[in-house]
Amino acid sequence: MKLNTKRTVLVGLAFLSISAFWQMYDNVVPLILANNFQLDESLTGLIMAADNILALFLLPLFGGISDKCNTKIGRRMPFILIGTAMAVILMNILPFLATGYFTGKSAGLLIGFVAVLGLLLISMSTYRSPAVALMPDVTPKPLRSKGNAIINLTRCHRRDPGHRPVHDLQQRYARQYPRLESSGYHRHHRRAEHWLPDHPEKE
Repeated sequence: MKLNTKRTVLVGLAFLSISAFWQMYDNVVPLILANNFQLDESLTGLIMAADNILALFLLPLFGGISDKCNTKIGRRMPFILIGTAMAVILMNILPFLATGYFTGKSAGLLIGFVAVLGLLLISMSTYRSPAVALMPDVTPKPLRSKGNAIINLTRCHRRDPGHRPVHDLQQRYARQYPRLESSGYHRHHRRAEHWLPDHPEKE
C-alpha cells in the first residue's frame, strides 16, 4: 500500500486556497474598512467577527450535506468546485466596490461591499468542511497520517518567508489598490481539483 502523493498534494490545494483567503481576510479587509470606508474600530470588528458567527452554523451544515451527497464526481467535489468559483468571482468584485466608495462616497457601495463580503464568507463555508473531509475520503486509513503531513506542508506554503514582501505590499497599498491576491490561488486550486477524483479507496 502506497500513498498517492500527487493526489494528496492536489487535495492540499483546497487547504492552500483556504489559508490564502484567511490571510487576505484578516490582513487586507480591515484596512479596506478603515481606510477606504473610514469605519471606526467597533464597526470594523463587528464585520470582521461575522465569519466566526457564520462558521458556527454553516460549517456543520455543509459538512452534513456533503456526507449525504452522491454525484458522479463524488460527495465533496461539487461543494469545492462551486465554492471556489463563487469565491473567485466575489473576491474580484470587492476591490471595485472599495475603490468606487473611496472616490465617490456612496452609501450604496458600502452596503454592497458588506453584502458581497457576506456572500464571500458563505462561499468559503460552502467548501471548507468538504475540503477537510476530502483527504480521509480518498486516502486509506493506514496512510492518513502521511497524507495529513503532506496537506500541512502544502498549506504552510502560504507562510513561507518568500511571501512576506507580498504581505507588506498588501499592507502598504491596500488603500489605493485593494486587489485580493488569494483569488489567484483559488483559480489554480479550482483547475487542479477538476482532475481530482473524489471516491474512497479500499481500506
